[in-house]
Amino acid sequence: MALCASLDLPTLADVVDYHPATASPEAPLTTVLPLLAQAESLCPLTCAVSARSPLALPELDKLKRAADCVVVVSQKEVLGILTQHDVIRLEATWSDLSALRVGEVMTRSPIQITASPQQTLFHVLSLLKQHHIHHLPVLDESGHLAGLVSAESIHQALQPSHFLQWRLVADAMATCVVQALPTASLLAVAQKMHRYQVSCVAITRRQNGQPEGLVTAGDLVQCLQLGCDFAKTSAQTLMSTPPFCTTSATTLWTAHQQMQQHCIHQLLVCDLHGNLQGIVTQTDVLQSMDPTELLSSIQALQQTVEQQNSTLQAMTAALQRQSSQQQQIKAQLKQTEASLAQDVTERKRTELALFASEERWQQLAEKLQLITANAPVCIYEINRSGQVTFANRIDPGIASGQILGNHLSDWFPLRQSHIIESAIAQVFQTHEIRAIAYEIPDSQGTAHAYETQVAPILIDGEVTSAVLIASDVTQRQQAEARLKEQAALIDIATDAILVRSLDDEVIFWSKGAERIYGWSAKAALGQSLNQLLNQKPSPELEAAWKTVLTQGEWQGELQKYTHSGKVLTIESRWTLVRDRAGNPQSILSVDTDITAKRQLEVQFLRAQRLESLGTLASGIAHDLNNLMTPILGIAHLLSVLLKDADEKIQELLEIQLSSVRRGTALVKQILSFARGAEGKYTVMQLRHVINEVKAFSAKTFPKSISIQTDLARDLWTIQGDATHLHQVLMNLCVNARDAMLKGGSLMLSAENFYFDQAQAQRLLDAKPGPYIIVAVTDTGTGIPPEVVDRIFDPFFTTKVPGQGTGLGLSTAVGIVKSHGGFLTVSSQPGQGTQFKVYLPAIAAPLPVTTAEQPLPRGSQELILVVDDETPVCKTARTMLETYNYRVMTATEGTKRSPSTVSTTLKS
Repeated sequence: MALCASLDLPTLADVVDYHPATASPEAPLTTVLPLLAQAESLCPLTCAVSARSPLALPELDKLKRAADCVVVVSQKEVLGILTQHDVIRLEATWSDLSALRVGEVMTRSPIQITASPQQTLFHVLSLLKQHHIHHLPVLDESGHLAGLVSAESIHQALQPSHFLQWRLVADAMATCVVQALPTASLLAVAQKMHRYQVSCVAITRRQNGQPEGLVTAGDLVQCLQLGCDFAKTSAQTLMSTPPFCTTSATTLWTAHQQMQQHCIHQLLVCDLHGNLQGIVTQTDVLQSMDPTELLSSIQALQQTVEQQNSTLQAMTAALQRQSSQQQQIKAQLKQTEASLAQDVTERKRTELALFASEERWQQLAEKLQLITANAPVCIYEINRSGQVTFANRIDPGIASGQILGNHLSDWFPLRQSHIIESAIAQVFQTHEIRAIAYEIPDSQGTAHAYETQVAPILIDGEVTSAVLIASDVTQRQQAEARLKEQAALIDIATDAILVRSLDDEVIFWSKGAERIYGWSAKAALGQSLNQLLNQKPSPELEAAWKTVLTQGEWQGELQKYTHSGKVLTIESRWTLVRDRAGNPQSILSVDTDITAKRQLEVQFLRAQRLESLGTLASGIAHDLNNLMTPILGIAHLLSVLLKDADEKIQELLEIQLSSVRRGTALVKQILSFARGAEGKYTVMQLRHVINEVKAFSAKTFPKSISIQTDLARDLWTIQGDATHLHQVLMNLCVNARDAMLKGGSLMLSAENFYFDQAQAQRLLDAKPGPYIIVAVTDTGTGIPPEVVDRIFDPFFTTKVPGQGTGLGLSTAVGIVKSHGGFLTVSSQPGQGTQFKVYLPAIAAPLPVTTAEQPLPRGSQELILVVDDETPVCKTARTMLETYNYRVMTATEGTKRSPSTVSTTLKS
């Protein structure tokens, strides 16, 4: 964040055109066309418009400059805006431009902003993109036109580096968020996490509504540790609330700081109304990072710093040697002058020595000049008057000859010049080296950071001048900033990032490792990683070591222990890190805790066992159906044949027949659940089915329950099976009766409803089109929240043993889905329950129905009965013979029973 703050970003005032082209709404359109037509290059369309509506030369002289839009104002109040696109639209519609005025074709009430320090370029760009426009009038505090800003002017003002701080959450967030109701059970939440491979589920009351909380895999694991029942615990009892949210317009860096502040791993993304839009997690950031590259960057940065320090030390030593040699030469000159008067020979000898010294000095000066000219630093010598007496170069882009004899502060901005002058003054006063840092722009306006040392030059114990050695540290600071950002992102990563030596000694321990394993970095560094996380050696660890040392990488699952002794299932990825010579140096490990994921898979396998149970039930039900068919037939025949039996036998026969029918109904229910509802689909009117259900319920339900109906007069028709739909409604009514043991009210209603595209998206199984909604509403005890998500599971029932099988609602759901519909439930404990059945409606006439005919009696016709079950054949033959038919039976296609053949021959 500090890097972004250091950038000198342009403001709104820097991109506003304070003298935009304006026009009156009463002005003829032809007087404005030349202004819009004189954009940078003339095109055939422009020439055609100009030729068709010529403008006098004096009027052309009045135009100040070309523009691609005109602001329409009246007394400085903005009424509209006219752009080149508006003119093209008029031309495309063959409008007569000469007969139009500006106010008739302008875009009225354009999007505007008020100039204020709070308005940023990012906000302006967002408005332009949101409304798909290119120009934005700017108003002053009085509401009058102050200027015009365009997308082009903003992009021209921005540098590429400015966009780095504007990476938004919208660029990285996932828009598909797995959601669940607050009343959903934790088992349903766990199944969603496994199905969609996510680590968290947002808790909302409607799709993409305002989030009420968040349930993570860690929350579910803690719930398992506490021994909670997933099936009976609702999401709202465990969810984290209120959830931490952000907006899609927030920068990624701000979102990262928010996650780091609250110690969380994900943020929900909501719009201005609080509605859910997506989610952004730390894992997305972590996957874009390469820890191996991070280690290489650190090593390269350290080498660069060492090289610069060595260069600075060499230059300082050279300057000190230069100063010492100057002092020696001056001392020799003084001695030579003193001895000239005494000995001419000595004078000549001294002159020769001086010449040799000057030659050596010239060589040294040339060598020093070559060194300083190629040095990676800027070197200046400043005398007591503040003038520059030596400069190898001045950055950026100014030759050293331009600065010699002038003051150094003349070439730097005011603030930086004050810093430099103050440091030089302190050096002349204290004779001590001073270190300063400052930033100066180059000729292109790019800021460069410098670290400078100011040292005194002493001659005879006096400071005659000062030397400045300035190093450009811009790239180093940028690299350090990038490393700090990467280190911060590593610290907030949910995975554990570890680096160990080849001797298994921990040399790096991330914050994620602290959170997963419980050991702090201080306690872990220097320890043996195997002794820290593994209580005993394992074959998996030995195989991992061999693989990473031979192949350079390894990936797999390991069992590791935390500081508290808890066993975790870890998905670990090992990478062998080599030095520049290619020799193995260390091992980088990235560990992901998948303990919760594995536990969720166990929960999912339990659910799959229920599906297997349904398949098994299908096979059992088929065999039971073959067994129940002859029993039911014989029971019916006995009730007919023994009409004259005593009352006790008749009662026993009735009990037998009732029990067989109940068994047959149970078998059909199991088949409906296992195979799905099957039946004959016809065009039908639900009104008759609902009335039949009401009539049957009124006769069999207790009198303390009042039954009412509310049916639309023009109820649409559907295509379905009346028997199966009768079974669905009866099941819902019976459940309502059982919930009203002390009496109450039962309402059966039906209405027409049309789902549009938006409404259909709110319900998972809904599709746009006409529907009939049948509602069954009771005033009973209601359904607890922890049960409501399980009521449709097969073999789940809240009734005591012997009063329910748990197949009623699961069979009802299967029947409704086979009709192309769906079923919803809403309930509050103590306030009743309402089931709604949604069935697709059709526009088709009802079929003509005929009166039911009695079963016909035969006239000794011959009927062939074929079934692979002998009891079924015998029962069918007996029933048909009772109705005066002759019967031939067969259990396979090639043989006939002797009794059947004899019967046939006799006839």
